[in-house]
Amino acid sequence: MAGLILVFMGVTRLGNALKFLPRPIVLGLANGIAVLIVAKQIGDLLGLRLTNTPVRFLPLMSSVIGDMGALDLRTTAFAALSLAVIIGSRRFV
Repeated sequence: MAGLILVFMGVTRLGNALKFLPRPIVLGLANGIAVLIVAKQIGDLLGLRLTNTPVRFLPLMSSVIGDMGALDLRTTAFAALSLAVIIGSRRFV
């Protein structure tokens, strides 16, 4: 759905309307969305099997912290290794 909206805005040149919005508002919205996406992925990163994950940020973080006892060490180690490779490869590319 978001992709279709972006294509529509690009075809109709509605993307130019963003220049009338203050930069802090656009950046704040983008950063807020990024934080929510990362928050939703933390459970998967740590190998937690979260069920009925809340939509709101604070209840979600509470749910993740509450389920830390079910941490899967292999998944967490693989995720840490993957992040290290990604961050380390940026240095050489």
